[in-house]
Amino acid sequence: MPMTEARKLTEREITEINKLMERKSEIVLEPRKDGYFIYESKKKLILRPEKQTTTE
Repeated sequence: MPMTEARKLTEREITEINKLMERKSEIVLEPRKDGYFIYESKKKLILRPEKQTTTE
């Protein structure tokens, strides 16, 4: 299948992607001849900058 040819996602693929989106996961799709491999990569927040308070 040429890379320029678009292929629609199956209902099962859409369902799995929606589940991952609800968990705020990073989603990676790898195209294959017969569909997509779907990978999940959930990033773990280690440190967040503290809110800056301005006294202007």
